[in-house]
Amino acid sequence: MIKLIVCGIYGRMGHAIVDVVKNDFLNCEVVGGIVKEKEERQIDVPVFTSQDEINIDWDAIIDVSAPETLDFLLSLDSYKNKKLIIGTTGYTERQKSKIEDLALTSQVRYVPNASILFNSTLKAIKMIQKNFPDADTGILDIHHAKKLDAPSGTAKLVFDEISKISNKKPRISSFRLGQHGAYLEVYIQNNTELLKISFSAGSLTEFARGLVAFCL
Repeated sequence: MIKLIVCGIYGRMGHAIVDVVKNDFLNCEVVGGIVKEKEERQIDVPVFTSQDEINIDWDAIIDVSAPETLDFLLSLDSYKNKKLIIGTTGYTERQKSKIEDLALTSQVRYVPNASILFNSTLKAIKMIQKNFPDADTGILDIHHAKKLDAPSGTAKLVFDEISKISNKKPRISSFRLGQHGAYLEVYIQNNTELLKISFSAGSLTEFARGLVAFCL
């Protein structure tokens, strides 16, 4: 049985991870959570606010909290034998570089969007962009009003991947409105032709399922 700790267990994504583990992953269990401050919540596992409080065995941490938690998480373990799966977004370039460097020698992984369908969509976008390196590209990033970072980690990921193969930097427009989970459009214009590729997720379930799968 793979024992998971969810950092950010009080949040929407934390709840989604707990639910998918209970319903879809018989070989995993959530054994604890990490939070900034303890609250009166109906959670079936112990929650911790400091390293000294963590008194349970665990195999992996899934982080869906906030960028300021990064240094604390990296201080918990060297992650040679245990995993740290980071689904948090909004990092600075310096923080992202730190994660990328650690990923080379440990089991730290940065997964800004764990949806299998999205990652298949991204592969298609890269294939098309590679065939049209001089095309103009735009990214429309829409998330629910409570999402703090803009552009989203998903939009930044698409931007970075396109920038590697395109002769022109993509443009990003971000909006935070309503309650819809995530909506992304990528526009690729080549001369008089315009291609639009869109990805939409109405709930957090698939993102949560993908993050847990990285722990297996």
